[in-house]
Amino acid sequence: MKILRKIKWPLLVALFLFASVYYWDVLENILDEIKKLPFSALLISLALGTGFFVFEGKIIQSLANKYVPSFSYRQGLECAYYCAFYRFTTLGTGTGISEVYYLSKSGVPASKATGVGLVQYAFQKITIAVYGAVSFIAFSESLSSAIKPYAKFIAVGTLLTALVATFLISASTSKKLASLLILFLDSIAAKFEKHGAKIDEAKKSIATLQEAGSLLLKDRKRLVILLTSNVFKLTCWYLIPAMILYRSSSLSVWSLIALMAMCNMLAGVIPAPSGVGPLEFTFFLLFGKVADIGVVGSAFITYRFSSWIFPFLVGFIFIGLRKIGVRPGSSTE
Repeated sequence: MKILRKIKWPLLVALFLFASVYYWDVLENILDEIKKLPFSALLISLALGTGFFVFEGKIIQSLANKYVPSFSYRQGLECAYYCAFYRFTTLGTGTGISEVYYLSKSGVPASKATGVGLVQYAFQKITIAVYGAVSFIAFSESLSSAIKPYAKFIAVGTLLTALVATFLISASTSKKLASLLILFLDSIAAKFEKHGAKIDEAKKSIATLQEAGSLLLKDRKRLVILLTSNVFKLTCWYLIPAMILYRSSSLSVWSLIALMAMCNMLAGVIPAPSGVGPLEFTFFLLFGKVADIGVVGSAFITYRFSSWIFPFLVGFIFIGLRKIGVRPGSSTE
């Protein structure tokens, strides 16, 4: 443990440097565009970006309270930014692991911490799917100029995300489906022994998600907090490009929010590390139809800075203040 404590700070600095080098071109473009923004617009975008984590912290606190009643909102907020730091530095692969680590160090049993992370992930995906699908249905007429050329593409994306959402809801609430999935994975494991370890992990994840989801359904108040907080946190992020684009577009703020919801929904079915790539593609594809490409680029860069770079920096500060060598969820060093 002493050796681990000694290497944590060098490792933290190494992660920071690696991320900075890996994203250097992106960071340079973001900083150039940020300099052009009015200071008021930058402040509002940062406030909206922070709003996401305000609600994310509440979600984490609400789920963790099920196992550790003393788990505070401050810890939930800290955990959210802790994950934001590792999402950036590990290209998205370390987000779940960092959350489980934080929660387990805060008193939540490791298996339950995994359940918290899985439920949080599942309900975020469900909210993204529903938000995007409702936006597509409700605003298809006002957004026809943007989405008409890609209506079939968007419809397929909506169907895929709806299927994913349905599967996640079913897997987290139906014991029968969870049992069938585990039996199916057992049959695969018998044929592909070399993938046995990964299949075992998948089985554990299904069982953990089902257990945590069933407990959550019995607590209606917690479920309402989870669902409403997910809607509000996504709206905070969706408002960032809307705030930049509404002056140069004929669309209303609500229509721009709906278009961003569709972009995020479609990006979710295109696999890529840390969500980098698919969102850029869908964003420029759809928003490029409603505003000048230069303004669209500025809006996206502002979005990336407020939802991606700034939370990473705040997370770095949080980790630095906690000195990471002690229990990250504790109130004292």
